[in-house]
Amino acid sequence: MLYSGDGVIIDEDDIRNYYGRSRITDGLIQELNQTLHNVWIEYYEGEGGDYYLDGEFSDYI
Repeated sequence: MLYSGDGVIIDEDDIRNYYGRSRITDGLIQELNQTLHNVWIEYYEGEGGDYYLDGEFSDYI
C-alpha cells in the first residue's frame, strides 16, 4: 500500500527469488516494509484496474 492509498501488486515469486527463500514470512514482510519505506515506486494500472510495479522488483530494493 502506497501513501496515496493505491495498492501495488508485487509478484510473490519475485520476492522469493530475490531473497532466496521458499516462503514469505511475517519477518520478511517486515523487512520489505522497512526496505521500501520512503522509496519512490513507479507503477501502472493494468487492464483489470489493479496496479503493478513499473520495472523489476529488484529495481526498488
